[in-house]
Amino acid sequence: MIDRNEARIARGAVHGLRAWLAAGLLALLGMGSADAADYYVCDCASGADAQCVVGSDAATGTTPAAAWRSYDRAQDAFANLNAGDGVHFCRGGVFPVAGSTQWVNTRCTAAQRCTVGAYAASWASGDETRPRIVQSAGHGFNLSNFGDGEQDGGYVFRDLEITCSACAGGDWGFFLFNDVDDVRLERLLIRNFGIGVHLAGSNACGSDPECDAHSSRIEMIASELRDNLGQGWLGAGDDLLLADSRFIGNGSGSVFEHNLYLTQSNGATQRMRVLRNELYRSAARNSGSCQGGSFAAHGEHTDLLIEGNYIHEDAGAADPACWGLGLTPAYATPEYFLRTIVRGNRLRNMGNAAIAIASCVDCVVENNIVEHAQSFGVIAILAPAVARGAEDTAMTRLTVRNNSVWTSAPGSTAVRVGGEGTQHVIVSNALQSTAGTGGWACLSLGLAFSAYTIVDRNVCGFVAGGGREWEEGSGSLTAWRGASGFDAGSIAAAPGFAGAGSPGYDMTAASIGAAMVAAGHATASSPLEFSGGTRGNPPDAGAHQFGVGAILFANGFEN
Repeated sequence: MIDRNEARIARGAVHGLRAWLAAGLLALLGMGSADAADYYVCDCASGADAQCVVGSDAATGTTPAAAWRSYDRAQDAFANLNAGDGVHFCRGGVFPVAGSTQWVNTRCTAAQRCTVGAYAASWASGDETRPRIVQSAGHGFNLSNFGDGEQDGGYVFRDLEITCSACAGGDWGFFLFNDVDDVRLERLLIRNFGIGVHLAGSNACGSDPECDAHSSRIEMIASELRDNLGQGWLGAGDDLLLADSRFIGNGSGSVFEHNLYLTQSNGATQRMRVLRNELYRSAARNSGSCQGGSFAAHGEHTDLLIEGNYIHEDAGAADPACWGLGLTPAYATPEYFLRTIVRGNRLRNMGNAAIAIASCVDCVVENNIVEHAQSFGVIAILAPAVARGAEDTAMTRLTVRNNSVWTSAPGSTAVRVGGEGTQHVIVSNALQSTAGTGGWACLSLGLAFSAYTIVDRNVCGFVAGGGREWEEGSGSLTAWRGASGFDAGSIAAAPGFAGAGSPGYDMTAASIGAAMVAAGHATASSPLEFSGGTRGNPPDAGAHQFGVGAILFANGFEN
């Protein structure tokens, strides 16, 4: 079942190799963009810079001084660009658009990409904002040909603001459909659409031999998707890269709306990467409180990497359904997550599940930090998080190591791994509850003891009292050891976080004498720590290694 897309994947790999070799040859020969043509467009609708000078669609468009005026003229020109050519909108300009528009060009390639971007006009003083494209209805940029699937792509869109004044759910900032490959979205602001970016599937291929009915190598870098009515990002594809971007306030108030949603619409995927992004205020548009999970993924995905992201809500501004990161089956078709890595993410004040996993095989959850100060409880790491269908792959061989968890909320659990599977590993986690009432469990391991390969070298501290225990249903660490034989080297003590919770949110060790220091598993711990530094020997429990790496959050969204 997992390998049924091998032929498609091979075709995509050959296509990508061809593009890479072509790009290298052009660079070697000193070619590439030397013969490229650039075209310019400048409109000054309401809200434009005060110095803005309007172009003319009757002009040549070949220099900033002879700029065209309208978005429509730029769109017409894009269809006829040669590989490596570009269309540029003036900074400080505002470009009104009515109705959905199609941006397709079969001449552009991965090696010589066509660019849609920004330029500084001669009248500019240096304080101009990005060109603002204002859509009244329809898609901002519709990257889809009509009819049968036909491969196109090799595009860069950068340094633009795309907004909608009166869009509905079916109007999208970017729509990629019908086998669009090699697209880079860079330094964009996309807001107030039904969906910010929709990476959809494809119709069946027609006569195009390059078509595989699958979009590959789509990238979004250093961009912001904000205040879109439904999803911020919707879709998935081979070698997808979402990095260094912000997903803020997307979704109106439904549990089915998300800041970031990786779906099955484009078929089974390989090698997706979601790195160093910020996700905040998910599905909160109507109520002001997060109502739906911020990051959701469903479908068939192999070698997915989720690393260095900051997923957070304000205390008191999240519903229990506001899960942080959910990788779970949800469809009637088979689903799985094979060799997924969830690493070095920070999740703060989410719903009642911060990291939720299901149908995951050979997956690793490591070096994550979960902080929770909501009024309701949290399960920091939950697997399996939902009941899978008979068609879905069973979870097995899940490793949960070197995570740091802190909560002040009663009724919480740090790590719950049970329900199904074998060969699970739970080691070197640093866990703490400061709640003096309600239930708490450091671990909840409901399977037969034989289902776990290693459970050891965890550090967990909590306030003694009824309903608060080391392993759910087993009581103290001593009682759990006696019953299971696990956690022989674990420590029942506060990990020694330097300043967990508001205002510092410092989950490093307070000193070399902290219980978590040198408490990790010698061989089963993560080789790296939260900041990317190499762990010492012996390794610490928890996400950080004392004296290694920076306290600053790696993606720059937080000090």
